Formats: sequence, C-alpha cells, structure tokens
Amino acid sequence: MQNVLIGRSKAGGMEVLDLDKYSGYGDYIKDGIEYLLENTDCEYIVITNPWIMLKDNSIDQMAQRLNTGDVDIISGVDLRKLVWGTYNGIPAEQFDTFNFNPPTEIANKHFDFNFWGMTRQHAQVLISRIDTDYKTIFFQQADIWGNAFNIQYNLISSQFLPFYSFDIDFKTVDAKDEFEEDKQHFIDKWGFITETKYE
Repeated sequence: MQNVLIGRSKAGGMEVLDLDKYSGYGDYIKDGIEYLLENTDCEYIVITNPWIMLKDNSIDQMAQRLNTGDVDIISGVDLRKLVWGTYNGIPAEQFDTFNFNPPTEIANKHFDFNFWGMTRQHAQVLISRIDTDYKTIFFQQADIWGNAFNIQYNLISSQFLPFYSFDIDFKTVDAKDEFEEDKQHFIDKWGFITETKYE
C-alpha cells in the first residue's frame, strides 16, 4: 500500500506537482488526481483543503466508508459552520472532543469540498469532467458537484467525518471580476444559477 500526499510545498512523504502560477483550483484537483491515477495503484483518493483540521483517524474512516460500496463520493462536515438539526457550529477548542450523538449521513445536502473522497473507479470517470476554466473556488466546486450529480453518483455527507475550517477571506484569493466571469460561465454551461453574491 502506498500513501501519497500532493501539495504546493515539499515536505516528508509529499509529492509536488509543477503547475503554472496562474493555475486555478480545478487545475490543482485535476492534476493531483491524474498523478495518483497514473503513478500509483491507490484504491481511494481523498482531497482536502489546507485550511482545515482533521481528526487523527479521519482519512482511514473515509476509506472504510467508501469501501462499503453503497456510496460513490463522500464528504465530511465542517463543525465550525455546521447548521444541521439542533447543531449550529461549535468553537474550535471543542473540536477534538465533540461527537455527534448519534452521527448520521445525508445525501446531496451539506456536501463540502473542504474534505471529500472517492474510489479510484469513480475518480477515473469524474476527472474527465473537471472544468479548469473556472478561476474561483465557489464555482469550481459547484461545477464538480453538478457533474457528479449528472453522472448519478451517490453523494453523501457524513457526520462520522467531522473537520474544522479556519477563517479564510476568499476575497484575497478570488477577485470580484473572476467571480462574475465564473458566474456567467456557470450560467452558460448549466442554464441556471443558485442565488449567490460575492462576499
């Protein structure tokens, strides 16, 4: 079994991919998945953003859940901003000790691209549909979700896989003109848009 980490900077046990400095979020995801498919025999691919905390066994638990065969793509849930039933977010100092009682899962709703994974088989299909023309994280994620839904993948959000996101000002990453361009690209491609604004 081989575990491979892919990131923008070199560290122990990590591979660094040489992408253009103007590459978008979709380029990182697509090139990372392509590297794993071409250079390893991995059974599962897990994607995380660098601004989140995970619990020690989160990746193992995600692989175990994918191994059951009744889910195609799965995401964790963000305990910082979670609004789910009676829960309405928790402070960071409670992250390590907090547990849902009992934990549940839900299809399609609450899907979060900060921490998600899939089997090799599903990645091989999804990768051909990743649209790298998007510049912003918001619309890239919306497009990936739409493609997975169109393929009729079973997308699940699981409280068994909690994570915690740090505060990120995405205006420092995604410029307003890029947001508006991506919004128009999304409308042209999908024919609709959910209510959204640059904030």
